[in-house]
Amino acid sequence: MRLLFRAVSGTLVLIVSLGLWGCRGGEEWSQEEIDRTIRLGDSLVEAISNYRGARGYLPRSLDDVSLDQGIVADRPTVGNGTWDYSMYDEGANFELRVWSSESWGATLIYSSRLQKWWIDKP
Repeated sequence: MRLLFRAVSGTLVLIVSLGLWGCRGGEEWSQEEIDRTIRLGDSLVEAISNYRGARGYLPRSLDDVSLDQGIVADRPTVGNGTWDYSMYDEGANFELRVWSSESWGATLIYSSRLQKWWIDKP
């Protein structure tokens, strides 16, 4: 009986833990916070595009854009509060991302190739 109780209680704990984790799926982002972050991101997208227009290539980092244009990017209002910038397609396109503050949460993404924002949910 004791062995059975341990096995059952361990299983219940596992089920309860997975249930809570699965329901949560990352912190909750309000539509207002998402919209504000996208507006802030649109300013960065414009600055990156201006940089490319002036130089003929994308910046290696957001610091290059800040130094070139004298701007300081406001922090995103969702996720971990930082912008992640990367180039792809051999430097022809870029993505801006805001990662969740939780390891399995959503990611807000902008693609210059697609010219749109979307939320990637796990």
